[in-house]
Amino acid sequence: MSGPSRLLQPILMVLSVLMCLLAGCTAIPFGSAPMAGSTWLMEGGNPQRLRASGNGLAPPLVREGEIEIESAGLFASPPSIGPEHLYVDMEGGLDAVAAADGSRAWRIRLKGFYLSPVVEGDRVYVRAEAGNQGALIALDAGNGDLLWQFDFPEVGSGAENMGGHVTAPLPAGRSLVIASGRNLHAIDHDTGVEVWRARLAEPVTSSAALGDGVTYVADFFNIYAFDIESGAEVWRHGDEQVAQFFAPVVVAGQVHVSFQNSFRALDGETGDVVWEAEPAAGPVIPAGAAGDRVYSKSGHRLRAHDLQTGEVLWTYETLNFVSLPAISHGYLYVVIRFGEGSHLVALDAGDGTEVWRSARMDLARTAPVIALGRVWVRNGQGGIVTFLPAN
Repeated sequence: MSGPSRLLQPILMVLSVLMCLLAGCTAIPFGSAPMAGSTWLMEGGNPQRLRASGNGLAPPLVREGEIEIESAGLFASPPSIGPEHLYVDMEGGLDAVAAADGSRAWRIRLKGFYLSPVVEGDRVYVRAEAGNQGALIALDAGNGDLLWQFDFPEVGSGAENMGGHVTAPLPAGRSLVIASGRNLHAIDHDTGVEVWRARLAEPVTSSAALGDGVTYVADFFNIYAFDIESGAEVWRHGDEQVAQFFAPVVVAGQVHVSFQNSFRALDGETGDVVWEAEPAAGPVIPAGAAGDRVYSKSGHRLRAHDLQTGEVLWTYETLNFVSLPAISHGYLYVVIRFGEGSHLVALDAGDGTEVWRSARMDLARTAPVIALGRVWVRNGQGGIVTFLPAN
């Protein structure tokens, strides 16, 4: 396609969406609108694990289409999305899928599941784990060729399958920071050679998050800060309660962490407690941040906190389950489940009220992501469902 035809293509795409909406469609063909907007390159969207996107997506949304992926079930990781491809774990491997039309670009077989892909330039990095073996693997993002593999000396904890698992990779300068067993590793992203290794007191329980020259990670009873360049321990914050199994959220010089039902902000430089929120009704995890708010989540509750004081500003509660959010310019998108059904829901960031809900669908418990002008969410069969703003 060239000349005037190429210029008309975006206009025709938009017209097709509008005609479908006027006709009362519940779904439109995948790729009917241009793929434009910011990307979602890793778990949490960025190295600070904020779960916030630069795409401004306001509800209501319309279901655009679906990409079939070989079964990965309810607990697959969210897709990581670059400018041209999305990288999706499936049963026994990783698929690279063209964002424009949903066609598969390549596939690689890997051990384990929940691969947590990270897209960085012309490479994609994934964790792989099966039994007591685990690795960090670098692939060519264009064709899936293996570039290098780093095998971890220690995987797991021996504590009923809790803790010590290979964590999601964290890009940090020229290294990837990743933990396994009781070790935190920095791996050169070009060569796969270990740059440094730091020892934790207990098996790791969270992926790492990035601060100003430091990285933060948790084991069973401690939150640590390590120097990115040397791996030296900067500080340690301990508690008698068990640290929850999710990455810290780093924003405005604070590190947001949780121990059982306690959600607190630590000073990023010293590890001192800045504030501790009102205790949650059950175990809680950090859930993202945007603007003057930071979020925490339990199984079926999502809470918004004042960033400076920790005051609970609102609570959104469901009967069964609410996912981690994807945050976009005043809205939070979450998956809720109850009984045999599930919905994608939009919440107003100001007061937590539900402002839009999709039709009942079979969606996975995986958190939605926002990229290329869309909300992407996995279904119960491991596929990807996309939603566009109706306006």
